[in-house]
Amino acid sequence: MKIVELLEADTIYKRGGGKGGTHKGRVQSRKFRCMSGPRKGRIVANISTCHAPVKVDSKQRMTVTRARAPKKAAWHAKMTKKGSAISRTVAGLNKSKGALTPKPIKRAKKAR
Repeated sequence: MKIVELLEADTIYKRGGGKGGTHKGRVQSRKFRCMSGPRKGRIVANISTCHAPVKVDSKQRMTVTRARAPKKAAWHAKMTKKGSAISRTVAGLNKSKGALTPKPIKRAKKAR
């Protein structure tokens, strides 16, 4: 892992998962958004993954798998992302809290 990777890391929270990408239990895990490298914009578990070499055969196999049943995969993804209680919890964690400066005090106007 390079120091540059740590400095440019964008930490976010995701649903935790078990083996095979399943999302069991009420677990949140810390993930990172790649800011550079071949996986720029992708959310990964380890920052070192951002600059790792791409596995061409695995990439081609996944492309074929996703092309087989896109509607079914999209439906399952939608149900998981929208319906899961942990997804709603994670969405709340990732929202920005807004400005931390206090609001100015409104003063009453003087009558003439």
